[in-house]
Formats: sequence, C-alpha cells, structure tokens
Amino acid sequence: MKIYNFNKQYCLLSSSKNTKIFNSYRTLTTYNFNDGNFIYLIIGSLLVNSYMKKNKLDNSIIITFVKCSNNMEYLMLFLELLKKFGVIDPKKKLKLKKIISKNNKVLFKYSLDSYNLYNMDWLYKIFYKNNKKIVPQNLDKLLTPLSLSIWYLDNIPKILKPEISRFDIKNEDLENISHVFKNKYSIETTIKLEKDIIAIYIKNTSNNIFIELIKPIILPSLEYKLKSLHNKLTLLV
Repeated sequence: MKIYNFNKQYCLLSSSKNTKIFNSYRTLTTYNFNDGNFIYLIIGSLLVNSYMKKNKLDNSIIITFVKCSNNMEYLMLFLELLKKFGVIDPKKKLKLKKIISKNNKVLFKYSLDSYNLYNMDWLYKIFYKNNKKIVPQNLDKLLTPLSLSIWYLDNIPKILKPEISRFDIKNEDLENISHVFKNKYSIETTIKLEKDIIAIYIKNTSNNIFIELIKPIILPSLEYKLKSLHNKLTLLV
C-alpha cells in the first residue's frame, strides 16, 4: 500500500521516491490545474457526496470519492485528474454502477478510495466534528469558482443516500452559506429543506452572476445544466 504525504502549504502529494506536480493540466474547458488549486477539486467533492475517514492509529486520511452523473466525459475526466495527481491507485479497476433515476434517466456512479494521506488532518478538522460531517466554518475561504463548480455538478440525485455523506447542519450553518454567497460573489440564495436534502437555490436575479462564475470551468457538454430556471446546490442531511 502506498502512503503519501499531503503538504498543506503547497497542496501537493509526494512520496519518498518522487513528487507529483502538474503545472498546467488543461481540463474542465480551459482550467489549468496545478499543485496549488487541485485541493479545491477535493473540497468541492466533499461539499457533496464524497467523504473522509480517519485512521486513529496513524492519523492518516482516506478520501472516498463518490461521483454520479449522466455525463461519462465528466466522470472519466475527474478520474483521470485523481490519477494524475497521485491521489488514487491508477491500476485499480473502476466499477461503474448504472442507475435509473426519475423519468428513466440513466446515471453512472463510481466510488473510489484514495491512498492513505498524511498531513491531511487540517482538512478533516474543517469538515468533521465529533465524527460528523459539517459545513466548514471558513467556507468563504474554501468556496472558489472551482470548488463551487464541482459542488454544482455533483448535486446528489435523491436516489443516492449514502449515510456517511450526510451533514450535521445547524441553522447558523445555513446563515453562513447565504452570507458567503452574498458577500463573496454577490449571489442571492434561497434555502429550503426538501425531505432529506438542503436545497440552496440561486435566485433569478443572481442567476447570470452564478453562470458567469462557473461556465468558464465546466465542460461544454455540461453547459446545458446552466439553462435551468432553478439552478441549485444540495447538501444531504
């Protein structure tokens, strides 16, 4: 089993034999990934249905990346990024699960564990308290156009209900989310509880701002999602 160190300052994965840095990997339209911004790809995933587990014996962290989409290009692209940055075992066989959602829409899902990651305790503490997943208090620092794009693209279908991905959310968390969107991006939101999902709707008056923020990042084949009259993000509770 390979064990990697995660450097908080530079956000790069390294082993004793080599260091994996990719200065400009063009993907998600024209986005240039490097060792400094790849962390926001992980953060965006954790804001949805991916999750972390901590090994109490050595404080290493394993991130389980759960991806579900009807867009195979996006799923494979995300997988390739995880491989290129040395987060997962590139030789591990991918198991795709086919899911039929409402209106007979076909979705594909995979779940992959990262290597054992060290020096990642700082990220675990941001997203977990008393072994429960929480909305980070410093969300304003974590919510970049990249992490926001992944959060938006990975909205959980209601048929997916992984217990370990559920958030323990308080009213002040919802207030914080609204404030971050408004103060950082001038985006007005409406938050609603829909059964076991917190839905964060982008108000029509802010929809153009939201689209301009993430459209340069997402794949052209996914831009149709932005045409929705009710763009939203979700949190499983």
